[in-house]
Amino acid sequence: MARRKYEIPHGEGSFYQRADGKWRGVIEVGWTEAGTRRRKTFTGRDKDEVFDRMTAARRAMARGETVATSAPTVRAWSDTWLDLARDHLTPSSLEQHASRIRRWVIPTLGRKRIDRLTPGDLRAMQDALADAQRSLATRRAVHSTLMTLLHAAVAEGHDVPRPVLAVRKPPTGPSGRDAIPLEPALRLVEVASLQPDASRWVAALLQGMRQAECLGLTWDAVDLEREQIDVGWQLVSVPYSDRARRRHDLPEGWEHRHLEGTRFLARPKSAAGARVVPLVPWMRDALAAWREAAPESPHGLVWPASTGRPMGVDADRRRWYGLTDAAEAWKSPGERAAGGGWDVEPVRYKLHEARHTAASLLLAGVDVQVVQAVMGWSSVAMARVYQHPGRGQVLTALSQVATILELEQ
Repeated sequence: MARRKYEIPHGEGSFYQRADGKWRGVIEVGWTEAGTRRRKTFTGRDKDEVFDRMTAARRAMARGETVATSAPTVRAWSDTWLDLARDHLTPSSLEQHASRIRRWVIPTLGRKRIDRLTPGDLRAMQDALADAQRSLATRRAVHSTLMTLLHAAVAEGHDVPRPVLAVRKPPTGPSGRDAIPLEPALRLVEVASLQPDASRWVAALLQGMRQAECLGLTWDAVDLEREQIDVGWQLVSVPYSDRARRRHDLPEGWEHRHLEGTRFLARPKSAAGARVVPLVPWMRDALAAWREAAPESPHGLVWPASTGRPMGVDADRRRWYGLTDAAEAWKSPGERAAGGGWDVEPVRYKLHEARHTAASLLLAGVDVQVVQAVMGWSSVAMARVYQHPGRGQVLTALSQVATILELEQ
């Protein structure tokens, strides 16, 4: 039997296998009123079946027949878009979008056709989020995912009502994150200094390193002689697309290093995130001491779990809360139970607020562009998010202006 050829004439479509093993065929079936190309996509695990469906559609077009591309439901288009997005989104971004779609978009809009959506439908989705007491940040994120989904549908030739695409995002609410004031920050450093891995927490409070950057730091990126570290990788978790086969869907061109299981090292999402940070003498000495005491890691991780494997973000967060409790560094104290533990839990600072602390301390007296380089911000505008001036700083600033205005008493 002759070997079957799976060939498409140049310019008439494409046929290929994706990273997850599925086959995809794409043909162009005309133009939209807006002048964009209309495409029809065929996807499946059976190579012959997908190719046959695509070939049948091409033959129908050659006979002058119209190939139907009726508007899909939001659920159907969501499935198609997530398949398409695997080729260009990072695994973490893809999982964030998929989670929002599963939890909020499909339950409220899944049965509606995308060409029949109304602004009222989007308000209904936002009402569901509000009824569930989700934050404004979450509501904005879900709205953003839906807009990304719908704009991609337009690019593929589907009709989406313009009023729907013009719906505004929910307003920006308060972040709830703050810088840790100097006094509790000093207590955190004092208590951390008594631990062998004190450098882990000082990396956040002093250098503003993100949790993923700390957990992904390897010893080959630490240069104690030159007194600097190369912050160029982050620890990320990529879920299996096929757990039985231990297979991951990874976008083409995504720079990564596989550690084990679902744990990967990946480059930061922006080029500015990769940076070289000088070490102050205290940090250099702390890292040198920790290198002698640290668990042996097969991946060369600086701050691994006690087993040497990559530290989980939840475990790392629990250790941070243990540190804040030991230092009694809380946003508001709790109430101790008679037999130990808590009657009322204290309100603890989140780990990322250590990064806010570093930024605020730097911005109090350092040029913002220098701070940008230390923090790995993509733009100077990020300073507005991280700057939390304390009362003393504000009073000092006002006093300086009062002196200029000759308002001294």
